[in-house]
Amino acid sequence: MSFSKALLDYILGVKISEEEIQQRKNICNAKNEKGNFTCEYRSKGEPAMCNKCWCFLDGDLGKWAAPRAVCPLKKW
Repeated sequence: MSFSKALLDYILGVKISEEEIQQRKNICNAKNEKGNFTCEYRSKGEPAMCNKCWCFLDGDLGKWAAPRAVCPLKKW
């Protein structure tokens, strides 16, 4: 999904529920049986950013809130 599609959805007011946003965050924060995160993203003192596609995840234009966004690892 491109940033332009996310921006267009934002301008038009197309949104997903807070529940779905939280579900996406939970998937990204889940750990596998070895205790490692199943998805890697950076967030230490900076905006959360996917280490696979380098998209921003949080905020109104982040991937977690974008209706047409998909995880590059096909997790959501």
